[in-house]
Amino acid sequence: MKKNIFEKGFTLIELLVVIAVIALLASVVVSSLSGARSKASDKAVMSDLNNIRIQANLYYVNNSNSYAPTVTNSCASGMYNTDATILNAITHASTNSTAVTCNTLSSTVFAVASKLKGSGYYYCVDSTNSGKTNTTATNIYGSGATFALDSVTGLCN
Repeated sequence: MKKNIFEKGFTLIELLVVIAVIALLASVVVSSLSGARSKASDKAVMSDLNNIRIQANLYYVNNSNSYAPTVTNSCASGMYNTDATILNAITHASTNSTAVTCNTLSSTVFAVASKLKGSGYYYCVDSTNSGKTNTTATNIYGSGATFALDSVTGLCN
């Protein structure tokens, strides 16, 4: 008895169903990865800001217990620009967030804040060794700044 060669293999409809199922699974995976990417970006910014806090404390001790010179709303001068580790952390944080702001309000008070991309929250570290996440940027320090810094103390809200 002869076998028909058309009886072997898959039909066109079976192949199309398999391709459709694979495409559906791939779209679910890709959509879940975009959320993971933004969360990873936020965690990288928080880590960078925590590294800045640690390095700023070392800067303070190495510079006669001073964060001076005083810099308001600028990451381009003062300890933020003279300390290579702090500058690198600010540069890296800037690539993962919408913006980073730096304040040195006196020789003993500093704060660095950033708006996170994924959550839309604000993350702030300051000279009191705190790291805080805020949902809004109220009590803004400085004109035009959009970060969660207290208007009086210049520290994180």
